[in-house]
Formats: sequence, structure tokens, C-alpha cells
Amino acid sequence: FDPKDKGTGYTPPTPEKRAKYQKLSKLRHGNRIALAAKNLSLPAKYDVREKVPIPMGDQGSCGSCYLYSTVWYTFTDAGIRAGYGKAGSYVLSVQWGMDRPRDFGGCNGGWGQEVAEYICNSGMIAESWVDISGVKHNDYPAYEARSGNDRTKAGAKVWGKGWTWGLVSNNNNPTNDEIKAAMMLYGRLNIALDAGGQFGSGTGTITQMGSSINHEISVCGWDDNKDGGCWLLENQWGSGWGNGGYRWCTYAAAKNITDWFWVSAGA
Repeated sequence: FDPKDKGTGYTPPTPEKRAKYQKLSKLRHGNRIALAAKNLSLPAKYDVREKVPIPMGDQGSCGSCYLYSTVWYTFTDAGIRAGYGKAGSYVLSVQWGMDRPRDFGGCNGGWGQEVAEYICNSGMIAESWVDISGVKHNDYPAYEARSGNDRTKAGAKVWGKGWTWGLVSNNNNPTNDEIKAAMMLYGRLNIALDAGGQFGSGTGTITQMGSSINHEISVCGWDDNKDGGCWLLENQWGSGWGNGGYRWCTYAAAKNITDWFWVSAGA
């Protein structure tokens, strides 16, 4: 595995844009996660994949991380959790987002929170889903690591419109208990981090992480007893990265992770 063959794509927002989205999240959700962190019984170990398995993604060398992690993992998780689709056969379309350069940045990068806000307001298309009678629908081509023409089929089902997203912490600096509470309530969390250093290659626990934020992925679990406490990172660089696409990161190293947010779909 060579990390040089894989893209990143996180484009940091301006301070004004970040403040706008923080305010938006707080107005919609208040201190929901902070209250949940105090009231939920948080286990020492948790793995979202046991309830909502999602196939490992691969963004290739394209700078689409902001779109891939948000759509393939966080929004798909929310849909399955709400009962819209079956794990393994329901996945939202990253390529649909790639083919809409006016709305998203394609391989040129972007910011996951903007993707989330767009989808919750306007909806998006699934790559595949299974209806109530068991018939599988393939509504959009698989990911191609490049932008193309919009290929939305007439009558394709729109997903995500009316769903909601929110920051784990209004100040963008969540506590471990707030992260755990958000994951228990809403599943996978979207995050942004530095993809260099220890993150780039290897299979062991990440104990140091830089602060040059350039990549978005998801977090899908934790273990308080693993190397002093760890988050389970779920990347989209294919199964050749880490341990089949996953790596542990200590709570201490994760202090440099930012932009923790969740997505929820009404049942």
C-alpha cells in the first residue's frame, strides 16, 4: 500500500463559514449531545459495524474525501439505521455527487458539512437499494473517481431530503463522552484529520497525529481498554490501508481531529 496513490480533498472553510455552520447546528439541536452524554449509559466498547455494516470504500487518487465519507458512510448509515434500506444492499451514490460540480467540488476538494447541508435540503440519489418486495434497484453508476455528466434516471428515488445533521459539540471540541453518545444515537460520525505521519501507512494503533487537516473519514467505534482508549477509524482508501480499511487511534492522538458531525434520518 502506498498512500501517495490515494487522494485526500478536505478544503477548510473560512472562519466565517465555520462560525455560520456552528451557529446553524446549535440553533437546530441546542445541547442535545451534551445532555445525552450525561444521561446515556456508555459501554467500554462499541462498534457501529455490528448494527450497520457498510462495504469498504475507495476514493482512489481523487480528492473526494469530503464527499465520499459523508455520503458513503455517514448518510448511508443514517438511512439504514432509520429503516430505509438493508445493510449491504443500500448505499448512497458518491458518483452522483461527483457528477454535480455546480453543487460539489468533484476531485478538487470540499467540506463535508456543506455536503450534509445540501443533501438535507435537496436530497440525493442512491447507488443501489432494495424495495419492500425485495427487488434491487440500481439508480446510479458506481464510483469512478472522476466527474462526469449527471446520469440521474427519470423517476429515481430521492433520499436524504428532510434529514438532519449536527455537530457533536457546538464549540467543535467534543469530549470523549459526547463523541460516544453521538455515535450511540446516530451511528458513524464524520471527521477531518491530518492524513500524514502515522496515519498514512501501517497497521498499528495511531498514537500521534498532525494538525495539518487535509482529509475526511468516519469513526465507527471505540474501545476504552485498547492502548489506553481508542477510536476506530474507517477510511475510504480501500482495504489495503490499515487493517482492511480500519485503524485504531488513541484518544490522546485524536485531540487533533476536528469537524465531528452526525447525520440522522427520521424513521
